[in-house]
Parts: sequence; C-alpha cells; structure tokens
Amino acid sequence: MYWDTALSASDPVLRMLRDVVGIEQVLFGTDFPYLRRELAVNAKHRISESSELNHLEKDAVLGGNASHLFPRMYSSVQNLPADSKP
Repeated sequence: MYWDTALSASDPVLRMLRDVVGIEQVLFGTDFPYLRRELAVNAKHRISESSELNHLEKDAVLGGNASHLFPRMYSSVQNLPADSKP
C-alpha cells in the first residue's frame, strides 16, 4: 500500500508516515488541479525543506519511489528534452 502527501506535507505527518509505513511507501501528491497550483508548489517546497527527512528520503518521496512503482513512465520522462521535463 502506498500513501501520498496530498494536503499533508507537514513535518509531523512526514515523520508519522516514515515511522509507521516506511518512507519507501510514500509518494509526493498534490491533488492538483483540484488544489490551486501555488498550494501544490508550496507542498513540494515544504518537503524539500523538511527537517524530518534526510536528502535520500526527500528524493524518494519527490520521485524516487514513483520511479520504482511506475518504471515505464519514469523512463519515458527521462527521454524528454531537458527543457520540457516537469
């Protein structure tokens, strides 16, 4: 089972997810387009700046875990020109 960070990218929630389910089961999520774009961007920033996660855990949540879950999608994104990557 996987968990996402939509509307819950705060340090207490990230700590709980890491401790209870393991950071390898956590995916970055935003609920965009239902959530305003600036709130989605802010959620990514909060994870990037979190004091609860080390850099490997942040990388995992912000894309590494999804690349393992969806390897074909990840390889397709990697083949895009650099200026068109999300």
